[in-house]
Amino acid sequence: RDLVPDEQMVFATDVPKGKPDPAIYLEAARRLGVDPRFCRAYEDGESGLQSAVSAGMETVDVTFLPDYPAPEALRKAKEEQKGERKWIPCS
Repeated sequence: RDLVPDEQMVFATDVPKGKPDPAIYLEAARRLGVDPRFCRAYEDGESGLQSAVSAGMETVDVTFLPDYPAPEALRKAKEEQKGERKWIPCS
């Protein structure tokens, strides 16, 4: 059973632009009736992370979670990408 009803699910075909554009996350928040600032996105790809951040959501890079099934090469690549993230706003 899904956590979200079908009418609240959003797919790439539902929005005009793909990630890293924030459209998919903004549409998800709209369908849920929640301000994006009060949403949390879980992502494993750079374009998805950028999309969620651009939508104004709290964003979790799941590849850094201890139980995420990532090979060592992926973890190393993600560490390198993390250092190159110019799109994350400074706090």
